[in-house]
Amino acid sequence: VLPGDRVTLKFAYKNASENTFEHLKLRAVYPSAFIPEKTEPASVDTDLKEWDVAKLGPNEEGAISVIGSFASEAEGALEVKGSVGFLDQDDAFALQKEASFSMDVLKGDLVTALILNGKADAQPLRFGDMLRYAVSYKNTGTVNLGNVTLTVMLESAPPGKVILWNELNDKARGVRDGNKITWTKRQIPSLGRIEAGDEGTLDFEVPVLDKPLAGVADADYQVTSWLEASVGTIDGIEVTRTAKTAPIAAKLVS
Repeated sequence: VLPGDRVTLKFAYKNASENTFEHLKLRAVYPSAFIPEKTEPASVDTDLKEWDVAKLGPNEEGAISVIGSFASEAEGALEVKGSVGFLDQDDAFALQKEASFSMDVLKGDLVTALILNGKADAQPLRFGDMLRYAVSYKNTGTVNLGNVTLTVMLESAPPGKVILWNELNDKARGVRDGNKITWTKRQIPSLGRIEAGDEGTLDFEVPVLDKPLAGVADADYQVTSWLEASVGTIDGIEVTRTAKTAPIAAKLVS
């Protein structure tokens, strides 16, 4: 697979005995560069990697599907694991069976990265902090890439009230639409054609509110951000290819 390609992972399980099992849990372990988007049936956690199976009769079986994609920086042999086990009275997990699958992720031509306050992973914030972002891109292939679009998404909780968009500082003057900022060749001419080996960066910053919202009790304040990059042409041939970076979750602490 290529970064950005939509893939479906399927976890199948079966009770091969004559007994009936209850209070089962299935867990998935994804590579850090895998971005799950939705599951069927729905997961019981926000990370989309745990499912409860209330009851499984003799020779009964089931399956869980996860749809997602690999982040733009993904490369090489990456392993997905699935495990199934029982939950005891204290909700402790007792593993019964585990399976794994390895797939080859080919390096994409356009490698992008999103850095928040010097880090690319989850981090704490304080009220009044500045979100300082760096966006980087590089053509690591041997062909030229045209009509590249870069979009940074910033989702906040509570929605629409945490980020002080009126104080956004973006020298490249990307186009903001709600909770996203987009740059094309109109703002950054080099995105119109990125030759093999070419690279670039852009920076922007925006603050978060300086104190908790009045009248909002027990809110979990958080900003989750990621970068989406799309390529319009490869060597002049029109394509439709989009890849994301893994989300960065930044929780506000008092």
